[in-house]
Amino acid sequence: MSTEGNQFKLDPKSRISLYVQLADALRNKITSGAWPVGYQLPRYEVLAEQYQVARITVRQAVNVLVQENVLVSNRGRGTFVCEVPGAAPGHLRTPISGLSPRAGGFSIVVHEVVRDAVLPPELVASGSFYDSYVEVIKTHVREGKPIGVYNMFVASHLYARFPDGAAASELLLQLALQYAEEDVDHSYQTISIETADVVLARKLDCPYGAPVAKLVRKLMATDSRVLTAGISYYPGDVFLMDIVIPKDVLIAHRPAAVLAPR
Repeated sequence: MSTEGNQFKLDPKSRISLYVQLADALRNKITSGAWPVGYQLPRYEVLAEQYQVARITVRQAVNVLVQENVLVSNRGRGTFVCEVPGAAPGHLRTPISGLSPRAGGFSIVVHEVVRDAVLPPELVASGSFYDSYVEVIKTHVREGKPIGVYNMFVASHLYARFPDGAAASELLLQLALQYAEEDVDHSYQTISIETADVVLARKLDCPYGAPVAKLVRKLMATDSRVLTAGISYYPGDVFLMDIVIPKDVLIAHRPAAVLAPR
């Protein structure tokens, strides 16, 4: 799919169906603000001519957005924008920093707790480690849908301080910060975008090959040893990381050379 100015040009040679391309183009009109909530779409004939497709293709594309509750069609009146994608109250796009087991519809399912667990190579590539770790394998669920799968490792002596059953009712990072007697120095994390394989697609209840966000995080003590480490995956359509960066951190990491204002 290419563009000419702000107009999408559909690609009839693409392996992606024309109606899917058109649905994306129309959705982009809405998310960009070109078509605000309440806007009445042009007639199917006009859109068909504008995008050089058959009228049935327009109908199929509109039906996709109707099923997403982005558009509403009223016979005799026309088709209207009723919602901006991803902006509706209660949408699953919630910052992972703001998730809480106390929030309505959110729960933690612990599948297995493994004592004296072996950390995967990806997590032991850097840092110093304690003698043993406990692995917690869990899924976060909101409104009945998996929104995150986790393999978390907690230093055994730290995990022993957690109240019984706390791993199923509290976020492990919050527990670690609360019960760590060692001085916590910093958290190190990396985020990457990958695609779901068969196993991950089943765990996250998402299509095979769908985009997923991968988060690798370590909580470090001041002696450079790893208190907690973990790998988690989130469906790409619900992942949102909301981070507040303090001013002193911004100043410490500002570019060495700054262009002077004209």
